[in-house]
Order: sequence, then C-alpha cells, then structure tokens
Amino acid sequence: CALPISGGACHGSVDFWVIERTDQGAPFVSGSLSINGHETTVTLVTISREMVMTGGKDGIIMLWHLSKDVNDHATLSNRPYQLLRGHTSKITSGSINKTCQTAVTVSIERLALIHRIEEAPPNGQHELLGDLPIIEINLNNTSLRHGFLQTKINDCIVTAAGVIVCVVNATTLVVCSVNGQELVRKETVSDHNSCQQIMVIERTSRGNVVVTGGGNTVCFWSARTLALLHSYTFNISGQTISSLSLSLSEEVLSIGCDDGQIFAVCLPNFRDASDPH
Repeated sequence: CALPISGGACHGSVDFWVIERTDQGAPFVSGSLSINGHETTVTLVTISREMVMTGGKDGIIMLWHLSKDVNDHATLSNRPYQLLRGHTSKITSGSINKTCQTAVTVSIERLALIHRIEEAPPNGQHELLGDLPIIEINLNNTSLRHGFLQTKINDCIVTAAGVIVCVVNATTLVVCSVNGQELVRKETVSDHNSCQQIMVIERTSRGNVVVTGGGNTVCFWSARTLALLHSYTFNISGQTISSLSLSLSEEVLSIGCDDGQIFAVCLPNFRDASDPH
C-alpha cells in the first residue's frame, strides 16, 4: 500500500513523495505527486485517510481527494472538492477527522473555526462543493492562566471520539464539543515539568487519548476529561520537544527535539481503547 508523505509547499503548490515497501518490508520512494490550487503560499498540509487538507497564507483551506488507482498506487485529485472559508489570514494549524465529518482550523489572528466537511467523492468526480456552516470556538478568558492579555489558540486537534482539544496560550488544554461548547480545561505547566509552553499535540486513532510535548516532557491525556494517563521525561540537550508522531500500530512514539535529537519510545502496554476515563 502506498503512503504519501507531504513535501515542500510554496507558491500555491504542494509536493508529495509516495513511500512503498518491498516484499521484505523495506521502505522506498516509488514516485511523487503534486497539487496546485492556492494563490498564496501553502502554510498547512495534513493527511487523513482519503482526504488531504491544505491551508494558505490568505486563509483559504482546501480539501483534496486521496485515493488508490487500479494498481494500488496513491493518486490525488487535480482540484479540490471543497473550500473552507472564514479565516482572513495565514492558517497556522488544522486537523481533520472523517469519523465525525469535522475539520478545525486556526489562523494567525487567533481565530479557531469548526467546519462541517463532506465525504470525499468517488474517483473522477471532483465538483467543487459549496461552503457549509462554520462555528467559531470562543473561550472564557476569566479562567485562563493570569498574565495573558489575550487568549491565543495555538493548536487544535479533532479526534474520532467527537471532541476537539485546543492548546491555549501554550499552557492550557481545553476540550470542546464539535459544536464549539467548552467541556473541560486544564492548566498543564506542572505536568510538563514546569515547562512554560506546549509545543506540539498528537492524537491516537480512536480518539480517546491525546499526547502533548513541551520542554523535556511528553504527556498522555484522556481526550474527554484531560486526566493525566502517562508522562515521560527525556534528557535533551536543546530547549524543547518540537514534534510527535505515533506509529500506525501505536506501539512506538517518535519524538523530535529542537536540537536535532530524535527519540523512539516503545509503548508495548499502551492501548488506546483501554483509556479508563
């Protein structure tokens, strides 16, 4: 099965490298794909099953159809099948989940929007769909950590469990419903070993657990209640953890740091479905 990996994004186009495996399991680059539709620089690319979401410096978000041809090779639609509007500036973060037909996007003007998305169309049918209603995420500033003059949503991730987890002011996690209603929030500085910022957030496939990284600590949280499930501390020479990636089996977590170090954590007893919260 071919796996597309996002590459460069500049001048409105995005390039992908297609990764396949030999009969012995060794990965190799079998080809490349590209899409071109944005009129400004592409600032966001995210892949979810048969959908690719791209966002531009002008605030426009596009959904593209990712599929397989008769030879089981990855293909991309030559034009987007849905546009998501509502932002007026650079898209900084985005997440999409087919199970709950929801996308959430964040732009540089601190605006977070929830979009209803359509199913990707069958092969060969890529008529552009009209915009669907959008919902803005509004947070209650009064209960946020003191010292911030403005509320800034740094990142959002929508899970298959039907909730959206937001990183706010890089210190607070907030869980919202797909209708934008705030459900629970948690200040995370003490859990991240006194780190002042959450730098990255990841999710598990079933959506019960989210993972955050910041400073030298990685934390696993219940996506619904924000109960702390697990935490790991690393001896890094740089300042912070900057990227997280769970393997498809969810038994290995890859951790990238700003100093170039990469850690791989084996999670043999970790099961998404076992989240007790």
